[in-house]
Amino acid sequence: GNPVRMPGEDVLFVVLCVKCGKKNGTKFCLQCRKIHCPQCSGDLHSRGKRATHEFIDTDVCVQCEFQVGTKFCYKCMDHFCDGCFEDQHMKGMLQFHNYKHLVDHCQMCHKRAQRRLVDGRMKLCVGCANQAGVEYLSTHGENVQDEELPYLPLTVKAWDVRTEAEQK
Repeated sequence: GNPVRMPGEDVLFVVLCVKCGKKNGTKFCLQCRKIHCPQCSGDLHSRGKRATHEFIDTDVCVQCEFQVGTKFCYKCMDHFCDGCFEDQHMKGMLQFHNYKHLVDHCQMCHKRAQRRLVDGRMKLCVGCANQAGVEYLSTHGENVQDEELPYLPLTVKAWDVRTEAEQK
């Protein structure tokens, strides 16, 4: 296959299993609201009330096969992480492919959002969050607080909306 450019720490997006902390989390339990690797998910949900829980599989990048897919390309019909999407879709006809975001994206540059400003709940990537903090400090004379944005696939948010609508 094609060589994969390794991402920098600012764009690396791997979500580890909350139980073992070693393997990639690929099973999001809709009732527990946690992500597990297939092994831990099977161990935790094999019996009792948890055996009835529903899951959404997280989308792994088709190119690097280890990062979470952050974009779905309609033309390629595949999931890509930010780095691989940029790498594969930066020139030629691929740059005209339409895509949808699979996770929250930065409200300034459209990369994956990793931080959110506590003030206005603006979702930003690390670079834009750092820049926003500097700009806020220069205009308001005080420091802006930001926090890590927890991973929640948009498919889970859509499931939440459907479930809430069905209950009404």
